[in-house]
Amino acid sequence: MIIDHCFMSPIAAEDLTSINNSAICEYAVKLKSQSSGRLCSNVKGWQSEDIDFANTHPEILKLYNEILERTKFLHETFRLKIPAEIKIMNMWININSLGSFNRPHIHQNSVFSGVYYVSTSGDDGNIVFQHPAINHQYHLTPNHVGEYNNFTSARFSVVPNTGKLVIFPAWLQHYVEPNTQDADRISISFNTNFNTALS
Repeated sequence: MIIDHCFMSPIAAEDLTSINNSAICEYAVKLKSQSSGRLCSNVKGWQSEDIDFANTHPEILKLYNEILERTKFLHETFRLKIPAEIKIMNMWININSLGSFNRPHIHQNSVFSGVYYVSTSGDDGNIVFQHPAINHQYHLTPNHVGEYNNFTSARFSVVPNTGKLVIFPAWLQHYVEPNTQDADRISISFNTNFNTALS
């Protein structure tokens, strides 16, 4: 019997080693001291306004280019049209303290979204992706599943670690578990879209 894997939701991850995370941490803490931030899906945690690429830290610009390189790779891998190239629309900083989390959400008007972990203990809240067909969980319950896998799972968790970059389809609903540690988890999130000037 032939089994096809249709309607896939790829999640790409890579550990970046060229970024000075300590420098970005210092910059993030400084920004937080100067602004009350904004409220989106974040509960208790601090989120910056969109980063102004003309007036930001050099390491963030370096990270920007690293992310752009990976999103272009995904663009080619998924055989999207060459003229409609990917661009990074916006980036922002998240600082999640003890007890803070992010509610389930998607990133509207985007193609790929992602997060880069600047500082994390690895035990301060996973990012959890939910099955696009939400009713899936009512058909394949724990009473029926012998071993969870890509077919049977209703959720997919990614454990954060410092330097990890995670990129996923912007329409894939996800949330961030509460930070149970005293130390802040610092990350940078971003959205990409097609460069409409070329499409």
